[in-house]
Amino acid sequence: TRDVTATEMGITATSSFDHVNGKVIVVFDSNARKIRDGVLRLRLLHATRAGFDQDLVIHRLPDGRYYALLKTMAPGRWHLQLESEHWRLMGELILPNGKSAPLLPVSV
Repeated sequence: TRDVTATEMGITATSSFDHVNGKVIVVFDSNARKIRDGVLRLRLLHATRAGFDQDLVIHRLPDGRYYALLKTMAPGRWHLQLESEHWRLMGELILPNGKSAPLLPVSV
């Protein structure tokens, strides 16, 4: 249901990772005005090693971007899941070279 809601809302975002300073920024596209949540959840799931997974609470900044601190991320493929109570966006990041990843609704 959350995937359908995200598609219906037409929301997408981009996640940018600053691995040196240990932070992530999420910026929504032009439909950001539809996002009313002050706090969202960003799950970083390592594709093969669950012990590296991170579950982040990200907070809205005054300029509308979302921000969180993160731990060092191991090399490999990461599945990204940005969610609220009502919708969910997914993405993928490959490290060590990945610095950003689109977050999109899952096709149902």
